[in-house]
Amino acid sequence: MRHLHLDADRPYVDIRLALKWRGRKWTLGRPKTRSSIRRILLPAKLVQVLRPLVEGKGSEDYVFNMVEGRPGDPLHHGNFHKRYWTEAVAAAGVGVPTAIRIHDLRHTHAAWLLCAGEAPIVVAKRLGHSSTTTTQDVYGHITTESDDRATTIVDGLLPDVLARDEQGATVVTLTPAEEQMPEFDIDDADDLAA
Repeated sequence: MRHLHLDADRPYVDIRLALKWRGRKWTLGRPKTRSSIRRILLPAKLVQVLRPLVEGKGSEDYVFNMVEGRPGDPLHHGNFHKRYWTEAVAAAGVGVPTAIRIHDLRHTHAAWLLCAGEAPIVVAKRLGHSSTTTTQDVYGHITTESDDRATTIVDGLLPDVLARDEQGATVVTLTPAEEQMPEFDIDDADDLAA
């Protein structure tokens, strides 16, 4: 709970610790890498879902707890998968593969953002990647769709070609705003510096 800030102006969670299986018990430790330590802003719909789950809990309590075992123990992956995930996937019905993993939600999150045109650096930071190279290596196939959209956008903004002059240069029609711009003379040293 101490890293979950639902009442902030921009609600967020700080990822500072990871639950790990060590010596036959679950313990909190440092995340895998330095870039795994990060702040993630939370969408309003998720904040609404989390509020009732944290109501009445102390700052050192876990958001998700085991039902059996010692009160207050954290809900770990294996327990969550066995008790809740499998049932939820089955209840989701047609269109949701039965072999979907919890980790696939992370991939879905990244894919949604990249397909919506979010910058890879933003997605990399949310995922805890140390660089956009990792993000591009894992999700590069998704950005093909974004690249197609970018080409369509640029194509729509380019002026129509009217003709070519004797030297083969494309002649275009300037917009009224472009007509008002000063003429650029590349022979002037001050123009080259600009």
